[in-house]
Amino acid sequence: MKKRFRPTTLIDRIVEDLQTGKLAFPASEGLLLQTYRPNGPLPWTEYRKAARIAGASNGTLVLVDDTNKVVIDQLDFNGHYGSELGDIFVYRAQRHYVNTDARARGSNTALLTLYRLPRGFYLQHPHGFFWDHGEYIGECRVKTESVSESV
Repeated sequence: MKKRFRPTTLIDRIVEDLQTGKLAFPASEGLLLQTYRPNGPLPWTEYRKAARIAGASNGTLVLVDDTNKVVIDQLDFNGHYGSELGDIFVYRAQRHYVNTDARARGSNTALLTLYRLPRGFYLQHPHGFFWDHGEYIGECRVKTESVSESV
């Protein structure tokens, strides 16, 4: 008989709730207080750690253009992804963005940043959301002139 994992710490409880969908990301301060510490201090640090753990093996990569403040694309993944997957995602998303979105050509170059978050839909979130809520993975500067789509 398989034993079910029982969370032993607040971080474990939050991770389990994020992974099972009992808690959506991002969560409001009021919801965190009500659910995890009705009579105590805000569990913000525990929540941030739990979100990072939950997003590490079942999450979403989001590519953002910091220069033009545009959310470019996202990629959901299961299991631990390798840097090769991240590189391919960034390469294809930035090529498509530069070739099809006029906002990309607002400057000669753009600073693209890759974030990792718990599984979710993030394309409608404002640009600044990711700096506050996402885990920074890396960044690169790219030319924004149109490139050929043939691969």
